Amino acid sequence: MLMRAERIDAATAREWGLAAETVATADLPVRARAVAREFANDATVALGEIKGLIAEGLRQDIHSSFEAEAKAVGRTARTKDNLAAVRVFASGDKPQFRGE
Repeated sequence: MLMRAERIDAATAREWGLAAETVATADLPVRARAVAREFANDATVALGEIKGLIAEGLRQDIHSSFEAEAKAVGRTARTKDNLAAVRVFASGDKPQFRGE
């Protein structure tokens, strides 16, 4: 697909797992803001770690990636956000994250 510059439509991209969701062009600004709010209200420390792991993973071998992930888990395990998530896990309630 990449080598031939093959184009696919949005429905196909979603079907193939290349896109999590698709929206009409007119709905895009509203949906983009909603998704941005979801990320902002989520465990931002953990999301930052995930973003960093993805970037690092593109430049290193699998063993280094596993080591980096273990270190990230260690860092996030000590956060207040993680404690909030653990406290409500069994209840099914959504934790209140504060980016700490």
